[in-house]
Amino acid sequence: MSLWLVRAGNAGQYEQRFLDESRIYLCWPGLNKDLSTIANRQQLQEVLSDTYPDFKVGRIRQNSGQIWAFAKSMEVGDWIATPSKFAPTIHIG
Repeated sequence: MSLWLVRAGNAGQYEQRFLDESRIYLCWPGLNKDLSTIANRQQLQEVLSDTYPDFKVGRIRQNSGQIWAFAKSMEVGDWIATPSKFAPTIHIG
């Protein structure tokens, strides 16, 4: 079992949805790819480069690590911590 930090958007825009639906989401606008078909982080970096052509290489690497963990490492039963942008609260699930 692992504990993951999952933010609900850079301004907390997905926080209420996470809470209302009792689930978390990968919230990357424009990333409309079935991540189960991606075999490794290099392929994911290529997808991100194509999807976000203005992103610098360092940002692509950093973002691919976050997305890879969400898509390939998280498991049912893991703990999630989501800090609120609206109250001094950390949501745990």
